[in-house]
Amino acid sequence: MMDHVESDQMAVIVLFSQLMVCFLLELAWYSEMYLCLRNCRVTGFGI
Repeated sequence: MMDHVESDQMAVIVLFSQLMVCFLLELAWYSEMYLCLRNCRVTGFGI
């Protein structure tokens, strides 16, 4: 019984860490895009 609960908890932790990694990658990608667009705007191409 305890082993089953621990494995469920482990699965939740793994899933959560994967979500955090995805979130951080998205955040990095968006900040990269934002900086690029801001730089492009300075040169007259961006938004």
